[in-house]
Amino acid sequence: MKKAFLTLAFLTSSIFATQYQIQEVNMPFGDVGVKMPIKLDVGFGSGAFYDKKSDSLYVITDRGANIDCDDTKKILGKKLCKKGKIFPFPKFTPTIYKLNLLNNKFEVTKQIPLRTKSKALVSGISNPQTEISYDLDLNELDYDVNGIDSEAISMDKDGKFYIADEYGPSIFITNSIGEIQERWVPNGVGKSLFKADYDIVENIPAKLRNRQLNRGFEAVAISPDSTTLYTMLQSPYKDEISSKKVPLLLFDIKTKKLIKQLYYPLDNANSFIKDNAKKKRKQNDVKVSEMSMLENGDLIVLERINKTTKFYKVDVKNAKDESVLKKELIFNTDSVKNFPSKIEALGVVSDTQWILINDNDFGINGEKTQIIRLNLR
Repeated sequence: MKKAFLTLAFLTSSIFATQYQIQEVNMPFGDVGVKMPIKLDVGFGSGAFYDKKSDSLYVITDRGANIDCDDTKKILGKKLCKKGKIFPFPKFTPTIYKLNLLNNKFEVTKQIPLRTKSKALVSGISNPQTEISYDLDLNELDYDVNGIDSEAISMDKDGKFYIADEYGPSIFITNSIGEIQERWVPNGVGKSLFKADYDIVENIPAKLRNRQLNRGFEAVAISPDSTTLYTMLQSPYKDEISSKKVPLLLFDIKTKKLIKQLYYPLDNANSFIKDNAKKKRKQNDVKVSEMSMLENGDLIVLERINKTTKFYKVDVKNAKDESVLKKELIFNTDSVKNFPSKIEALGVVSDTQWILINDNDFGINGEKTQIIRLNLR
């Protein structure tokens, strides 16, 4: 891996004094041999979890490099398909990386590729009843019941990983070496995954099957005592977009049962200033891409479009079942100039020290992975 570059900037926001430090990371992935070769970088900014025991940051990739059919002309120079995704590297394995701060730079100290219960590597290829997938030669790829679109990660006190999946929506649970032990899915989904190489637990309300396509779970957190799991859809249900309410679920980890369901209220799309600078954005452009838990049990929720990212604190401990949460703005990137876009990963070191990472989509559009150390004062 190429050594990272550091840029230090001190800025004052409208909310409070903010210091941030950016480290650009380049992890070469390979070239795609088409008319216009694309140099890819491994993108590990889909989710993050800071582990205080080891002073390490665990991060995770998503399903891998993919190109929406609508974008093939812009990226590859030719319109290749009408609907679905092209996977340049169909055998890519979603992977967890352990990062340590060494010599004032983050460095990868461990790679943990995800595997099934029988230790076979998993792919990021679409699950049944989701999106059509193709390789670069436009061969339609078979649906993969073991495929995962990993978008967030948390870890309990025993070292187990809990991974939010955007396909399902679902939660994958692995051991400390990335072997999937079970997958929590909505009621009624198990029959389409009967060949999966891990245990299926149908404990998520069936209504979550009504999520928008490719808008499943993109946020997960574990309580400090490892008894409760929190997860949230990326957007409102597909027939409730105007409500701006996103379902947030709390599960008892031991019993695997739903404790209660709450609703997180999204901001109006026009309040994302940088995103609206060139064109008016739609309400459905607003999404939840991450959340992390503070020591006191409050959640920090990452709400964004692309250029504008907002971080809100919510109290879930005292909220009643089916209630709409109240939220408190902690940080808004609109208050800082030249802040990176598409922030999707958040690791909370302390209430005032956070680590943020953008999702560079494996460099499909030439973006680099950037790790931001943020000090809130």
